[in-house]
Amino acid sequence: MSIKKNIYKALLIILFGFVSSVEAANKYWTATNDGTEKLWSNSANWSGGNGNAPGRKDVAIFNNNGLSSVKLTKNVRVKKLNVLYAYSGTINLDGFQLASTKGPLIAGGKVEVNGGFLQTWGWTYIQSGGEVDASESGSRIKISHNISIRNGGTLTAPDGDSSRFIVKGGFNIESGGVFYHNSGTVTMTTKWNAAIRIDDGPGTGRNFYNLNKTGPRHATLTTNDIEVKNDVTIIDTGSIKAQSNNITVGGDWTLNTSNNFNAGTGKVIFNGSSAQTISWQTSNSRKFKHLQISNSDVSLAKNTDISGTLSGKRKGKQLFGSVLYGTEFNNNQLTLSPYGRLDAGYTKLSSYTDSGTLAAISYNEQNIKTARASIGLLMDDEVKIGEANFMPNARVEYGKDIIDSSDAVVSYIVYPNTDYTLNIDKEESDNFRLGFGADIELEDGWLFMADYERNQTENSGYENTISLGVSFQPNSRTEYSLSLIDGDSSNGQIGLDFNKRLSDDWSINAGFEVAQTSSSGYNNTAQFSTEMSF
Repeated sequence: MSIKKNIYKALLIILFGFVSSVEAANKYWTATNDGTEKLWSNSANWSGGNGNAPGRKDVAIFNNNGLSSVKLTKNVRVKKLNVLYAYSGTINLDGFQLASTKGPLIAGGKVEVNGGFLQTWGWTYIQSGGEVDASESGSRIKISHNISIRNGGTLTAPDGDSSRFIVKGGFNIESGGVFYHNSGTVTMTTKWNAAIRIDDGPGTGRNFYNLNKTGPRHATLTTNDIEVKNDVTIIDTGSIKAQSNNITVGGDWTLNTSNNFNAGTGKVIFNGSSAQTISWQTSNSRKFKHLQISNSDVSLAKNTDISGTLSGKRKGKQLFGSVLYGTEFNNNQLTLSPYGRLDAGYTKLSSYTDSGTLAAISYNEQNIKTARASIGLLMDDEVKIGEANFMPNARVEYGKDIIDSSDAVVSYIVYPNTDYTLNIDKEESDNFRLGFGADIELEDGWLFMADYERNQTENSGYENTISLGVSFQPNSRTEYSLSLIDGDSSNGQIGLDFNKRLSDDWSINAGFEVAQTSSSGYNNTAQFSTEMSF
């Protein structure tokens, strides 16, 4: 642990030892739509700031000031990309990189990756009227935070292997959001415990094709079932937690260890149209809570434990409502964003009876009431200290959860006249979340990041997480990055990445990651990829 502390201390010294100076500005796309694509690099197409096209310190804004489509002719990095609802054109990456240091907002127009590379470091929102299309062969997306596809927003994923679409946070398809998998792979390298949130459940425009989960943290199914049309792969020391949700799989199921999947009370359904295999790399057996095989060609690579084989259909009615309010107060570069949210639900479960051979049970009607209230404050600022651009951020949040259910009354089918009652107590819990951090950007291509977050639940312990990172982009074709992550309930992780565009048609990527396992060992992962366009 002393080695880790020394690493963190050394990196923090580096963080506060570099300084730079630059003028940041909001820059607006103003090119008139005459039916042709205009060039991002042409300063005449922009207004605001120093009169040049936006760069790494600027916010690039697309609205009704200019409705022409735009094309990149070189790699571009901005502080933040805002594509607002009034914009109806297309942003064509045309094989180049478009990077946004803060999470972009895409609420209008279309971002066409077109064989290029869309990269973001903040929470990425695709909202009503906004579209991201990475269907062109060779396209890549990397999001170093959460992604939310909201009602009316559309994302078409890249095709290809696990290196094409990487998400380091949660993957959220909110009600009405559309996600086309394009026969590609979503790789979740979660750097914190994150969510897989599919509000409307499985269906066209909401399913995965391949789902690849790596890293030491956990991804939890939060609101509904999910469907993966092809393979599910879970490696490293993290896991997928199903809770009470089901996972439908059309391909193979591959785990690294018995800890990679927490079934909760959910069901895993294998319904592929061709041969499927259930396997894991270690000798440990993997326990499913409920397993349904709807395909006659499913094979087991190793022993599998199943704790329940009963099945049944239970109807229910649910009423759910949510109220969210937030606002912003700005003072120069300082932004304060207080917010509050109230969620409430009422569920009425009808009576139903199991079918199967293991002590089938009949359940009486049951009512469940849930509520959650939370209030919080977000803060971010931008301060020049000497020649450095210092961007602190902080969050504080308090939440309270309440679950109140009627008693569960059941009886065995073989003894229908004998009822058994499970008394369910009302549950209340308080939740606290505190986080703070800072980014430092230097004009010569350096970006330093440091974040701390503490999540605490009453009577359930707490978790502290520290994340440190640094990246260096000496020119428009080359980028180096280093990340360090550690926490109370997870293991340490160090990652190195290198990206290089050798020419307009040829680029390479190399990465190396060391993650400590729960058995005090280490998992080392190295990857190399290259891309050529003809």
